[in-house]
Amino acid sequence: MHGFKDALDFYERASAHNHIKQVIAPLLICNALNDPFLGEPCYPFDLARKKSNIFLEAPRFGGHVGLSLPNNKMNYMEKRAIEFVQ
Repeated sequence: MHGFKDALDFYERASAHNHIKQVIAPLLICNALNDPFLGEPCYPFDLARKKSNIFLEAPRFGGHVGLSLPNNKMNYMEKRAIEFVQ
C-alpha cells in the first residue's frame, strides 16, 4: 500500500529518525519514558547531547499522546510546544 512493501518497510522509511540529523532549526522532542508504544530508539539521547539545536525531554511518566495535565485545558505537549516557540 502506498508504495511500501509492508509495515516494517513503512516504519523504516517514514521514520523521523532518518531525517533528524539534518535538522538545523531548534527542535523539541518530547516523549514520556513510560509510553507503552515507544521503544528505546525513539529517545535519541546521544544525538541530543551532540547537537545543540535538539532539545529532548523525556519525563518519567506521561504515557502516550500528550501527557495530560489535571485541571488544565492544554496537555503537557501543547504547553511545551507553545513555550518552546516563544
